[in-house]
Amino acid sequence: MNKGKEISNWMLRLIAIGLFIGIAGAAQAATVTFSTILDGNGIPALFDPSTTIPDPSDGNTLIIGLLDFTANGETISAVDTLSLMISAPAGYFITSLSYTEEGIGNAVTGIAVATGSIVVNNFPVNFPTQVFSPGASGGWSISPTLPDSIFNNETSVMVSITNSLFAHGATADEIAKTFASLTVGLTPVPVPSSIFLLGGGLFAILGTMRRRRG
Repeated sequence: MNKGKEISNWMLRLIAIGLFIGIAGAAQAATVTFSTILDGNGIPALFDPSTTIPDPSDGNTLIIGLLDFTANGETISAVDTLSLMISAPAGYFITSLSYTEEGIGNAVTGIAVATGSIVVNNFPVNFPTQVFSPGASGGWSISPTLPDSIFNNETSVMVSITNSLFAHGATADEIAKTFASLTVGLTPVPVPSSIFLLGGGLFAILGTMRRRRG
């Protein structure tokens, strides 16, 4: 009889431990899926879907592949669009997106300009415009703020990024985009109170069984 109680005790304990390990394990495995990554058929294509891949050290950050995304006094403009779908893992909502891009500019006798926009589920956010006037040069970066109101318990979002670079003047007047990334923020779906009640009930049963054995 005591042996049977001991087996039941261990079975309940294993079930309870497994329940909470399962919840913790799901939290550690919270990585989004990036899919349907398409270039907007710019002429020429300046985004590179084939090298647009998750960061090896952070699966929720997408490093965006670029080709020769440059405008200068000869080509005048460089414009292209990249679109993709982001899907949250089971048990999570997408609650934020952080986009960053960087580049260099050099205006000798003319001007160089970088601008663009990001659209998330049909909600557009324009980038701050970077302008290099004659004689100016250096690095530039853009990190637009995406309002929380865009996200409403979303489990997937469609994203479209458009960049426009312009340079006018001498051949040496140039502006280039050299880096871009997109980071996704996740929040766990609230765990039903019944799960915690179940876990608490299992531990209560274990406690009762131990007292009876004593």
